[in-house]
Amino acid sequence: MDSTTQRTDMDVYWNGAGGEKWVNNLTHLESVIAPVGKHLLSSLPLNKTTSVLDIGCGGGLVASKVAELIKDKGRVLGADISSAILQESTRLYGSMSNLEFQVCDAETHAFESSSYDLVISRFGIMFFVDPYAAFRNIYSAIKPGGFLRMACWQPAKENPWMMKASAAAFEVLERPPAPQPGEPGPFSLGEESLVIDILKKSGFGNITMQPIAEMLNMGSLDAALSLMTQLGPAAKPLSEASATDKIEALRLMKVALSEGLTPQGVELAGAFWLVGAEA
Repeated sequence: MDSTTQRTDMDVYWNGAGGEKWVNNLTHLESVIAPVGKHLLSSLPLNKTTSVLDIGCGGGLVASKVAELIKDKGRVLGADISSAILQESTRLYGSMSNLEFQVCDAETHAFESSSYDLVISRFGIMFFVDPYAAFRNIYSAIKPGGFLRMACWQPAKENPWMMKASAAAFEVLERPPAPQPGEPGPFSLGEESLVIDILKKSGFGNITMQPIAEMLNMGSLDAALSLMTQLGPAAKPLSEASATDKIEALRLMKVALSEGLTPQGVELAGAFWLVGAEA
């Protein structure tokens, strides 16, 4: 598939049914990945920051926290490809005077050159069609000496919270082809060497990659199952399955998720990279 077709497909997904699913599950998903946001926020050099760009800002929670922290001494721009998701983020945080949202594709959008002290992203940078071009574009938006801080998932095998239920479903459903290295998707930046290569070739220096593992609370068993059937790797195969196969796949997914059931809800491991770099 050529890059133009891939970009069109991504735009259609995020501004169509995909974006709607994310909006519908936003509160639940934010709860699941809350530990990631805490790690990312604690890593930010906000004492040196007056202008912040949040790439793939999603529902705007992290951008709003940064806006709260820098107060009236600075500004935050949340950028996302999905107009549906940004409508929700604007509803939630649009009243903040130092926070704005913009619908754009950060891979190709012409950001104002050398205008941001800090670029951040919590899982908003794994869906680029050409990550090398995307990070060169992001680099151009950062002031000389400015900072990049982002979180991206480690490889799929390190993330049972996302993979365990789907692996069970694929005992019945047809497993989709494995993504190629660097292909857009949640684990496209899972390999440390690839991330370092992309950042170096985009102009960044002082690159650090801290591996972090957390137990992620997915809520009740039914809530965890609902999330995985809508946004997990098995979501599309489930939607295309026969009624009989779907019933069996859901049963297997529920059994798999129940292995992580605690009095506090379903808790399964998640692992991500906390990445730092300088322009």
